Amino acid sequence: MISTLELTKAASQKEGSHYGATKGSDATEGPPPDATHSERFRDNLFAFLDGPCMFKVNIANIIIIIVNGAFFFCLLVGMQTMCTPLLNCQPRNWWLNWSIQLLNVNFTFGALVALPWRLANSWHLWGLACPGRANDDGLDLYGRETEEIWFHIPKNHRRGINAIFLGNAVSQFVNHAMRCVYHTYATSNEMPGQVLVNVFFILAFVLAGWGAVYLARREA
Repeated sequence: MISTLELTKAASQKEGSHYGATKGSDATEGPPPDATHSERFRDNLFAFLDGPCMFKVNIANIIIIIVNGAFFFCLLVGMQTMCTPLLNCQPRNWWLNWSIQLLNVNFTFGALVALPWRLANSWHLWGLACPGRANDDGLDLYGRETEEIWFHIPKNHRRGINAIFLGNAVSQFVNHAMRCVYHTYATSNEMPGQVLVNVFFILAFVLAGWGAVYLARREA
């Protein structure tokens, strides 16, 4: 749950600065005259993801995670009066599976929201963007000086942080695929589904926590 909360939060506030039209560039400047169509598309996408509509969607996503997460926990530990035995009965098992499937959708949404920023940073940090933009410390996605904290983290550390969060996203997408394949309570609690639906969830959780701590330490 922590992994998706971090990623969902990232929709409105990313590494040390506010998301949106100014994300990746100096807040006092628009795109440069030589900005390509792809760069302008990227900026418009950032602006949309930071707009009022997506802000409300992200808040709703977080609320659903909290409420449904509490419901899932109660079922997981047997705090229910629907049936007996408390930890293995119907309809408890059906609701437990429904709850984790919904949480998985929430987590994947958070990963998708953060993905454009992760990819934009990957292309910028590794010099893969076209046209090529300077990516020295203190320079934004357009290669211009900026005060945004994220761009003042040493490049190698930014690469590491970004790679960890990309690993988190990939792990979550694989986890979602496994939940689609092993979509019932029975198949997700017997081999091989029991391993496949849990190992990628745990990996995504660990990578998100690692990335968040790493980022916080570099921004401090």
